[in-house]
Amino acid sequence: WATFDYYHQDDLVSSLDSEATYYYVGFEWDLSARTTGRIDYGYHEKTFDDPLREGYDGDFWRASVDWMPRTYSLFTLAASRNTSETDGWGNYILRDDVSLTWNHSWNTHLSTSAEIGIGNEQHRPDPREDDFFWWGLSARWQFNQHLQLGAGWQHYERDSADSQYTYDRNVWLITLEASL
Repeated sequence: WATFDYYHQDDLVSSLDSEATYYYVGFEWDLSARTTGRIDYGYHEKTFDDPLREGYDGDFWRASVDWMPRTYSLFTLAASRNTSETDGWGNYILRDDVSLTWNHSWNTHLSTSAEIGIGNEQHRPDPREDDFFWWGLSARWQFNQHLQLGAGWQHYERDSADSQYTYDRNVWLITLEASL
């Protein structure tokens, strides 16, 4: 269960304020020491405080399978269907996506990650539909137990029914993590 409250300067109730409720069952399995997975499936309801806004009543699911061919290498295949908040079109977004991630520890200090994914977003109840594709690479260097440096790159492609939302984008990220 989750609530979404939008802030407005005039303190009027926003027509996008909503509640999301999930009813689902799930199970996990250990197929072998190298392969595990989880599936959740059920019903999802999104209702708006504004009775004139159409909500969502339908399927919710997420699934993932982890395969670890070596103790230092992990592949994760994941898929899901869920709603997310609108980006200005419609009441909400119904999103389906599938991704594959490979995490690998080369030694005690260096680890890398590679990811690729595809998806679809339907902006409901509007007719806008977007297809997207992404891939990326990242690396992390652990100096010691308290300090880690990371760098990454991701490429996003979005093909939208509304051409102003079609784009190709590269995102570069540098991180420095410290803990006490």
